[in-house]
Amino acid sequence: MIGIDFSGRKKLYEIGTLREVCFQCSVCALHCVVQNVEGYDIRNTFVYDVFGSDDPDHHRALWTCSGCHKCHEVCPQDVNPARVIDDLREQSFKNGCAPSYVYDLARLVIRTGMAFPVTRRTLKEREKMGLQPIETAAAGEIRQIAGITGLLDKIEAAQEKDKSEDRGQGEKQDD
Repeated sequence: MIGIDFSGRKKLYEIGTLREVCFQCSVCALHCVVQNVEGYDIRNTFVYDVFGSDDPDHHRALWTCSGCHKCHEVCPQDVNPARVIDDLREQSFKNGCAPSYVYDLARLVIRTGMAFPVTRRTLKEREKMGLQPIETAAAGEIRQIAGITGLLDKIEAAQEKDKSEDRGQGEKQDD
C-alpha cells in the first residue's frame, strides 16, 4: 500500500477530513469527468494532483471537481476523494482563497434567492411562454440563514482580503 505523501496533509488533518490510504490504482481516473477535460493522464490523475498539492487552498483545479462522487463509488479502498475535495473547498472558501466567481455566486443567491441572474428579458420570455412569474420570497430566509451560519461574514472577510491584496498589488506596481 502506498500512502499519499504531500505537504498539505496537515491542513487536511486540521479540518478533520478523511484520513484514508490510497493505493494510487487510478480506478477513480477512469470515471472522472474532470480527468478527461483537464488533460490529466492515468499516472497523473486529478485526485493525485489535488491531494499532492503543497497548498491545497490555492490549487488551480480544486474548484473544477464536478462533485459527481464517481471516484468514491468506484474506489476499491473506499477512499472518498470527493469528500476530501469538498472539505478542501470549504477550507479554501473560509480562508478567502476560493475563486471570485464562487463568492459572486454566493452573493447572488443570498441577494436574490436564485443561482442565476433574472433579467428583464428572462421575465419577458417567461411571460411569452405563459409561465408563472419567478417568486423570490425565499431570498429573505436565505439571507437570514446566511447570517446565522456565518456565511455572510465569510464572504465579507474574503472580499476584504481581495481588496487588501488588490491594494498590495497596486503598491507593488507603483514601486
